[in-house]
Amino acid sequence: MWCIGLLALNGVFHALLFAAALLPDQTVLLSYGLEADAFATGVEMLLMLITGIVFIVWFHRAFKTAMEMAPQSGLTMSKASAVWCWFVPIGNYWLPYQRASAMWRWTGGGSSWPIVVWWILWVVGRFTGGVVGRLPADMMSPEMFRSGWMLATGVSMLSAFAAAYYVRAMDGRLRRACEGVIGF
Repeated sequence: MWCIGLLALNGVFHALLFAAALLPDQTVLLSYGLEADAFATGVEMLLMLITGIVFIVWFHRAFKTAMEMAPQSGLTMSKASAVWCWFVPIGNYWLPYQRASAMWRWTGGGSSWPIVVWWILWVVGRFTGGVVGRLPADMMSPEMFRSGWMLATGVSMLSAFAAAYYVRAMDGRLRRACEGVIGF
């Protein structure tokens, strides 16, 4: 499946960036106008854009399928909310989590640790990446920047792998639920 493959690729890319940060020569890491960093940033942005689009398409389809199998009592979410929830400022920190949790409940419930782990890592990754990326270079030492960058990259890597696991688990749950409904 494209979504799992792209999420895994995103995780591997972040793992490579993290490994590069451990090298003694930090010219690949420090973002002070170096070509290697600009290239890595461009690849990361493109990969994240493509992965984000594919993931949101998958999320919408999975949400729609789960919603069609859910008991109709008490449903307050629209099918379109699986898309727009990612684009609501501030709300995108909890609205997608609500939809992911609802899908999990609608397809059998049980322990929701895959969602919780993925979501915590995703939020922490966005926060740390945002803080490190927005601080002016003259406000911190290169070591401080490197530590923050490594934290953000490491959390992003783990978040991508956790998201791939969630997608795989949710696909399995949807497949089993569909087989029960259709009677394969």
